[in-house]
Amino acid sequence: MAQYEAGNFGGNIVIERNEDKTYFENRFVLRKIALTLLPIYNRLMFGLTVSGEDNLAGIRGGMVTICNHVHTLDCTMVAGVCRQHRMYFPTLDENLKMPFVGHLVDDLGGIPIPGNLSEFRGFIEGLEATLKQGDAVHFFPEGSLAPYCPAIRTFQKGAFMFAYDAVVPLVPMVLTYREARGIRSLFRKKPLLHLEILKPVYPDVKNKRSQEIGRLLEKCRSEMQKVLENE
Repeated sequence: MAQYEAGNFGGNIVIERNEDKTYFENRFVLRKIALTLLPIYNRLMFGLTVSGEDNLAGIRGGMVTICNHVHTLDCTMVAGVCRQHRMYFPTLDENLKMPFVGHLVDDLGGIPIPGNLSEFRGFIEGLEATLKQGDAVHFFPEGSLAPYCPAIRTFQKGAFMFAYDAVVPLVPMVLTYREARGIRSLFRKKPLLHLEILKPVYPDVKNKRSQEIGRLLEKCRSEMQKVLENE
């Protein structure tokens, strides 16, 4: 059983995985390859287009990104627009064991959420540390996958808690849909995808923690819902 440190992940988080050690030594190279090829793949396969990239340009430190969870490969779409940051994707360990998709998420920075409560505090501290040192952590605040869902679902608080505690901006993103036209319509029945990156939302740490987390959640969810409604 190989042991490895999850990149810059807090420096003290050691995760055990049933994989060959060589795989993890090559993880950085695999990530670079994935980030080069996946945007091309997503463009060709899903018609993915992107807008709002300027909203990422001014973020030099850590950030929390969020997106509606509507496609099996949506984490690759997010990673493709955040290449200036080292990214981490907290996820269930079982997701990292899925054929093909699990390996992709792993290469892009997938971090298994501990099932053991005694390890969870270190996991939380590691996430906060990596945000404070300038990396990015992505969450799907809806929690579960709902393919091509036309609305923004209920949010969990985790992403907003981390943004407040680490004092980093939240960057909402929204996957929207458009009808396939022309030649594409002959072989693609599902909608094509567009990723819109919204303006960052900054936590106000002068406010009471619980109230500010609630404000961040509602503001991000409201802005994301507006995007879907305007499509």
